[in-house]
Amino acid sequence: MSGRYVIDSILILLIVVLLVITVYVNRNFANIKGRYGERVVNKILSQLSEGEYKIYDDMYIPTENNKTTQVDHVVTSPYGIFVIETKHYDGCLISFSTAKSILGDCDVFIKNLPNIELI
Repeated sequence: MSGRYVIDSILILLIVVLLVITVYVNRNFANIKGRYGERVVNKILSQLSEGEYKIYDDMYIPTENNKTTQVDHVVTSPYGIFVIETKHYDGCLISFSTAKSILGDCDVFIKNLPNIELI
């Protein structure tokens, strides 16, 4: 076996491996991105006071038709029960109660908020 043959074989193998990885990521991108988003929320929720907050992740709750529904996070506290469905989308988050941007660049949206409220 010549050195050139070994190098060509390794390059072909690397190309095939990269192709397989690319196809896998493309087919599973939404799931990969969703799992990442849930880990980020888990990290944030873990900073809550353990004495006041109880956190339940990835809960399966029975429905009326003998099936289950999945909930990403449930937080119980003396202040209420919070059900959190995690989405890992690009963009911004608006609080309509305060009309302020909480996350992201929402200046155009906030400037148009009076028009949106009229509609």
